[in-house]
Amino acid sequence: DSYTDVAVFGREYHSGSSATSSLAYGPSNVKSKKPNELGIYDMSGNVFEWCSDWYASYPEDTETELINPQGGETGTERVVRGGYYEGPATFCRVSCRNKNKPDQASDIIGFRLVEDRDGNE
Repeated sequence: DSYTDVAVFGREYHSGSSATSSLAYGPSNVKSKKPNELGIYDMSGNVFEWCSDWYASYPEDTETELINPQGGETGTERVVRGGYYEGPATFCRVSCRNKNKPDQASDIIGFRLVEDRDGNE
């Protein structure tokens, strides 16, 4: 599988299966690409996803890999991750971190609803 099988990125993407397909612009429909290796659809590309973390710079003196950094306790901008349909392929990874103000509307930012089917918290 290639990256284009699981992510929507670039200013225009092919909406069909051949190079002669009509080109589409904007986010794609849910599940229009294959799921990632965890079985989750649309984690990379399409639209950035809002995170609950406030945006803050990572510590410069960190010698070890950051695992699930929580961001600042307060702030003015929230973290967004995962890339978007207008962006380059390098943005299409969950480690790609950007920011946006919560009161600003954008057609390149969305959110994911999650349901716990096991009843665990």
